[in-house]
Amino acid sequence: MREISLEDLKKSIVEREKEISTGIGDNLAIPHAIIEGGPKIRGVIGISRKGINFESIDGQPVHIIVLIATPKKNYDLHLHVLANIAKIFGHNPEIKNRLVQAKSPEEVFEILQSEEVENLNPFFEE
Repeated sequence: MREISLEDLKKSIVEREKEISTGIGDNLAIPHAIIEGGPKIRGVIGISRKGINFESIDGQPVHIIVLIATPKKNYDLHLHVLANIAKIFGHNPEIKNRLVQAKSPEEVFEILQSEEVENLNPFFEE
């Protein structure tokens, strides 16, 4: 099974964003795409203290972006991951605050591995 190219991923994300912004409000965006190739779901988190205009539904800048790319064969897992991300950040605003204030990638990783977000742990690799 082939890995997806960065260009294909970018194109897929941009096409998805044209449908409706994945800036879901409360300073969080979850851009996501279903991709042709790749062996498993992939994710990355980006944090901006300043905030980014993401055309969010609440009009507020985004401070946390969680990008998810899922092979078509894992579509059910894709929905589960999106639901868990929204649940974790929705039920515990302090997690967002801690992530935005983190001083290093290692600190971000520690927060993501903490007890408060243990429901997400299966979707993150060390």
